[in-house]
Order: sequence, then C-alpha cells, then structure tokens
Amino acid sequence: MRAAPAAALIVGLIALSAQAQNIVSKITAAPINATGLLRDAPSGTNIFLQRPDAPGDLFLDPAVIGYGLPPGGAMEVEMIEGFERDPSVPLNARSILLVAGTPQQAITSAGAGYRVEEGVNPNVFLITATRPDGMPAETLRAAAPGAARDHIPQRGIKIIHIGRQFAFRNRGRLGVIAVRIFDRDGAVTAAGRATVDFDAAPQPAIFPTNIPDGRRNRNWQHVAPGHVLGATPGTLPLSLLLFDPTGGDAKAGIAGAGVLSAAQLTERGFTPAAPFDVFEAGLILQDRNGDGLLDPAVDRIIGGVSQRVPSGGQGAFPTTPLVDGRPLLAQPTARIDPQVGARIGGSVMDVLFQVGDATGDYAVLFALMKDFDDPNAGVGARYVYHVKAK
Repeated sequence: MRAAPAAALIVGLIALSAQAQNIVSKITAAPINATGLLRDAPSGTNIFLQRPDAPGDLFLDPAVIGYGLPPGGAMEVEMIEGFERDPSVPLNARSILLVAGTPQQAITSAGAGYRVEEGVNPNVFLITATRPDGMPAETLRAAAPGAARDHIPQRGIKIIHIGRQFAFRNRGRLGVIAVRIFDRDGAVTAAGRATVDFDAAPQPAIFPTNIPDGRRNRNWQHVAPGHVLGATPGTLPLSLLLFDPTGGDAKAGIAGAGVLSAAQLTERGFTPAAPFDVFEAGLILQDRNGDGLLDPAVDRIIGGVSQRVPSGGQGAFPTTPLVDGRPLLAQPTARIDPQVGARIGGSVMDVLFQVGDATGDYAVLFALMKDFDDPNAGVGARYVYHVKAK
C-alpha cells in the first residue's frame, strides 16, 4: 500500500492550524448525528480551540491545560455567518456545552459555575462566570463519571459544542463562528474565528466516542511499547461512532463494520487497489452477507486506517477485537446505552491498537469514503486518535 498520501491525511489533521493568535483551530460536525454541517439542516457543531504553544490537535493533549474565565469574566460565541437563528429555542445551557476534550467530556454549568444567555444580538451566546474566582482552567474538569480514571484528566475548556438543542440552522455555502474571552472590565483577552464549508448532501460520518465504559476518555492513552489498547489491563479500545445518513435517516448507524489490518489483508491474499491503497495500516469493511465475518473479497470496503509512528518504530497495527473467536463488529449504540442510543442513534465500532516497539507518540487515523458505492468520490469524514507509548 502507498504510505505517503495516507501520512498526508494525518499531517493535515494535526498540523499547525490557523494563525498563531487565533484561539479557534477548526469547526467540525458535532458527534450527535451525521448532518450537523449539512446545508439547510439543524446546526450541530464543535468549535475546537487552541493555543499558540499548542496548536491544532496538540491542544487536546490532557497534559495541556485549556481555557478558563477570569473573575468577573465572560465568553462570547458568535454565529457570524451562515447560521439562521430559530427564535423559539433559547440560547442557554441546554443549547451549548463547554467540553474538556475529545471524545466529548462535558464541563457542566452547574459544576463549573457559569450562566448562558443571549448576548448583544440573537446570534451570540454569552457565557458568564458566576463564582467570585471565575472559572480557573486548572479546576475545570469533565463531569463524566469515567473521567476520574483517565491517565491525566482533561482540564479547561477545549471544545465548544453547539446543538444540544438546535437553536440554529445552516444556510448557504459556509459558516463562520467567532469566540471571544473577556476580563471583568470587558477587555478581550483571547479571540479567534474559523470558517467551515457546509455539506451539499448527506455523507457518512465517523466520530470518537466515550459512550462505552462509563464515559471514559480513550484518546491520548498511555501504554508501554508492545502492548495492545483494549486488551492490556487498564486500557480501552479506540471507540468510534458511525453514521450513514445517505438513506434519509440522520441517526442511521453503520452496522457490521470492522477493521482488518494490512497484515490480515495480506494473509487473505488481498492487495488493495486505488483509491484504498492510501490506507497503509488497514481497511474498514462492512459485513454484507450477514455471516458476521470480514472478507475483503465479499464485503464492502467503506474506509481505511493510516498511522504515524515514532521514528524507527515497528509492529503497530489496528484490528477488530475477537469475542469467542469471532470479530466484534459495529453494533447499534442503543445496545450499549439505550438512553443515548435512542437520542442520537448511530453505531459503535471498537478497534484494538497494537502499539509498536518504540516509545513516543502514535497517531491513528480512521477515515470513511464519501460514497460507499462510488469509492472514486474520495475520502470523507475522518478522525485521529493519539496514543503515548512510554
């Protein structure tokens, strides 16, 4: 398989993004359905923040502290362009959520001490600290019950999630969102903005998720070289939330999906051709004949996996876990958490990751094709998990 294009996919996601003083790294769809960025659909967005010394995805490392609000301070989130307000939905803590990291780990208004209301115009969320000491970033922790067991708990605001209740609808070709943080005197202490293109038609989507295992974060896990995330005690598989809304249902999942590593494909005598040959670490397949197995000669290839490993490292690969000798393929979210499944739908796919023999940082990119029936339409949604071997 060709490694260079796949490596470029990873670099494109974790490279330095935006300008040095811009605290907004990017805008993505929120992991609640596959149509958060669909033109003319209700807006479900995640606004990723960053710092000059931790740009892009580096800001999501739990070792990096996110943003807080100074005493008497506030934050504005303005839907500047491309978002039509629904006046029947109030701008409050039920329509926006501050998040400590990805997968989503909420910083609740009750726990952290903030109030949300409409700001200077109907497209502005105004978030105000309600406690005398403001919202110190070091003390802002996720409310998820599993967060306390993370290797390093996330601290501070790193993502802003819009769309718990849909107060906006996407209109036009693109959207622009700005974020501003103020001190008690109204002076701007940090600010930024980003632009996102809206999708003209529904596309399959892939997101990280912490739905299994008590909402524990599975990004930036720490493990020794040679161990397997999801099999070594104390570690978790890389879990992904999958959607395929192309049939008209924004909550539709992708059942029966799983990963075969490059070595497993070779064992089966299968050599991926273009456009799948850019995925040097493995392929994502969907069981199509109902036998509960993955066979690239029979089943549908819907995406692939790429990886970046420390210099000189060998032996890293992703694969679907086995239960009683059979692959544990993607299953409806409702089977894992009935309440969450009823609300957002989708399906959850767990992937084991064999860490290589070198210490350092590993990045594992999972990507879906834009059109499962037309691979030449190109690569669509993607997400990068990070692993630290030490």
